[in-house]
Amino acid sequence: MVVKTEVPPTLRHCRDVDVPRGIKTQKDVAAFLGWVALPFATQGPWKIYGNAEPSLRLAATHRRCREHMARQLAAFANPFECLQGAAQQATKFALAF
Repeated sequence: MVVKTEVPPTLRHCRDVDVPRGIKTQKDVAAFLGWVALPFATQGPWKIYGNAEPSLRLAATHRRCREHMARQLAAFANPFECLQGAAQQATKFALAF
């Protein structure tokens, strides 16, 4: 049985997909698992299926976050404070979409 699901708010800028068992997931994960039929588009940090643009935007966001965290840690920031700040930024980011 295929159920129409809604993408979680943190991934709202990615495409909504139909997946089995009502599991909410991002389109590339669903296509990789064979749950939806989307053509392979390109290889980024992960295999990207269908429209590559939203996935490449998400990948760029992940890259910027990793780079920011690396700069903080290189400056001897407390790792726990870095993660706490990242969680607050993720919340602001999710509310923006």
